[in-house]
Amino acid sequence: MEITDEINVVSESKKSELNTVNYESSDSTQITSSEFSVSNKKNLLIKVGLLAIFLILSTGLIILYVKNKKSGGIDKKIQSNNASVQDSKKTASHSGSFADLILEDVYQPSSTSSPTPSPKSTTTPAATTIPKPTPTPTPIPDDIELTNLYISNQYNSPNDSTSYNSNGDPDIQTFEERRGPSGIIASQSFKNNGPNPLNNIKYQLWINGEFISETMTETINPFEVNNVNGFYSLPSSPGTYIVEVKVNPDHTVPENNYNNNNMSKKYIVINDITPPNIMGINTTRDNVNKQTCLSFGFNDNISEPTEMKYYEKLDAENYHEISWDHSVETGYRRCLSGPAGEAHSYHLKITDKRDNTAEKTLNFELYAF
Repeated sequence: MEITDEINVVSESKKSELNTVNYESSDSTQITSSEFSVSNKKNLLIKVGLLAIFLILSTGLIILYVKNKKSGGIDKKIQSNNASVQDSKKTASHSGSFADLILEDVYQPSSTSSPTPSPKSTTTPAATTIPKPTPTPTPIPDDIELTNLYISNQYNSPNDSTSYNSNGDPDIQTFEERRGPSGIIASQSFKNNGPNPLNNIKYQLWINGEFISETMTETINPFEVNNVNGFYSLPSSPGTYIVEVKVNPDHTVPENNYNNNNMSKKYIVINDITPPNIMGINTTRDNVNKQTCLSFGFNDNISEPTEMKYYEKLDAENYHEISWDHSVETGYRRCLSGPAGEAHSYHLKITDKRDNTAEKTLNFELYAF
């Protein structure tokens, strides 16, 4: 090995130097053979000791070098040993021992050696928790729904409130014809299915595809129902009519569903089948003329008084038509004379313009005067 060859050369050199050393005394006296022999022995012992130390150190260094070479850490070990040798040289420099020179030569690192790079530590990055995105709630759009449409009639007198369901179909209402502006009433229910209060929502009424009227709703709170009754002068003459209510017809309020904004119902007006209503036949005393007078009251759902016909008969008489000046008299009156307590039977018949007829009979006695 390279280090061993250097050690052998140095040893031979040192041996030749030792063999040629001349010892001179301070007084220039020639050393005797016995003194030289003793001195030679001491030097020999010193050489043997130093050589032993040298061999031990050399063996240790060789073993250490081999181990470091295998483990890849030779450069760090040599640098550490060099630092230790330098400290030893400083300590032993005062003794002037030639062993220091030997150690210095032995511990010089090779100029061709290069440091073995230490493996870089790998740092495992910490796991990063990615927060899940918070879903944005989808806003509930406004939605107004027409939930109910009911068509009914409304008239001036109780007997005029009759309506008929046509063939059991709830979407078809049948009414008789009526007189005057009193007529059909439409009821509608609006429901707010959205999250916001709604007010001033336009709704329209159409009859047979013809626009009739337009109205605005009042405030409808979220998820509440608002019932609206609208009175309309709708056709009351015989015929078939389709009533349609449209809410938010122009889509001015954005909705998620416009298909629940319209509702329609059919109603049919038939010829009047209700006879006139004879409210009663009354008897009164005419004390001036000493007579018993008869009068009656009546009404009809379609016919004016001038459009009706009136018939009467007393006892066994035949019916005969009667009339009066409707512009002057509020009603008809017939007066009878005769003995007090005389019994009679009075019969009244009234026919409207649709030939619906009502009859009524009153049995009475004449008043005594």
